[in-house]
Amino acid sequence: MQIGVLSGRDLCALILQRLGYQPFCQIISVAGTNGKGTSCHLLAEYLQKTGHHVGLFTSPHLLEFNERIVIDGRKVTEEELALARAKIRAVQGDLELGYFQEAFLAAILIFQSAKVDVMILEVGIGGRLDAVNSVDADYALITTIALDHTELLGPDRESIGLEKAGILRAHQQAVCGDIAPPHSLCDYAKRVGARLLIRGRDFDLSQISAYPEAHIPRQNVLAVWQLLQLWPQPFDGGVFAKCLQHLHVPGRMQLIGTEPDILIDVAHNPHAAGYLADYLRAHPVSGKNFAVFSALKEKDIAAVCKVLHGLIDHWFLVELDSPRAASFGQLHQALTGEIYTDFASMIALNQTLKKVKKTDRVIVFGSFVLVGLFLECHNQ
Repeated sequence: MQIGVLSGRDLCALILQRLGYQPFCQIISVAGTNGKGTSCHLLAEYLQKTGHHVGLFTSPHLLEFNERIVIDGRKVTEEELALARAKIRAVQGDLELGYFQEAFLAAILIFQSAKVDVMILEVGIGGRLDAVNSVDADYALITTIALDHTELLGPDRESIGLEKAGILRAHQQAVCGDIAPPHSLCDYAKRVGARLLIRGRDFDLSQISAYPEAHIPRQNVLAVWQLLQLWPQPFDGGVFAKCLQHLHVPGRMQLIGTEPDILIDVAHNPHAAGYLADYLRAHPVSGKNFAVFSALKEKDIAAVCKVLHGLIDHWFLVELDSPRAASFGQLHQALTGEIYTDFASMIALNQTLKKVKKTDRVIVFGSFVLVGLFLECHNQ
């Protein structure tokens, strides 16, 4: 294979080889369409509280890059990042690394230097060709399979499922939280010899009925619970319950204000928007629901908005300053029959939102970029 056409997986594998990488700890890889980030954070919280030294790699970030690489709850420092990047560049040569690939490699080096005993790695897109798949994981968690990134992963759940299945390995302990996973995923697991447990067949929601509700979807809680049953250390249900009570993942069903309620969520595909819709129905307000929304142009914006039809009283549309962002025109097109207002300035938007009543609710959702910008402005 020519260097110019290397996938993220093969490119990172080559860099790791040049760096002399050798496995040094337990690895959990997490893939799926939705729920990857929350599952990773719940795993990290539990393992840390049960005595493990945990390295957590997730993406994307909301406010600063350092959010992507965390050791025992601590974001890495600029000095740690600089040292890791210098090591990468020393062996990089003519190879061109993408933003995500360099972040992943830096995480591996930082975790290695910190001597973590568990790495939890969130797959970026897909699985088979993703940078994270350049290392062999001891455990794999696949959350859900839905339509997203179809331009890269394929047009249907079968093709997407096969890409996600690429993180599976022979004799590996693996869990799938999708209650009806694509046949392609199950067939791949059998073909490579992974020991895959599937929700609805091997475990179900009744097994976590005694645990408190959390702000993350119950099916993700269940998948994490099942993976922890496979962990060599005895499972501690009391610690798990406390993790559920106190875990708050930034940008995921996160309430950041009251009177009015301000809810932020990075739901950017129809499947994730469905979770948001369920939450709004289950937690009504006496006033109105105002949505602040934007998305990248490759997303199925019409389908996302359709899921929330009838739940939103007024939409505030924000055109993001990015070549990948949907234009006002694209956002408008998805909201036929809805009431909306355009905003090009986050400052102007925040001034407007200050005028909503205390009984209303503001829902900021869609792109990670939008949620990050809103948080930055809101915190000032």
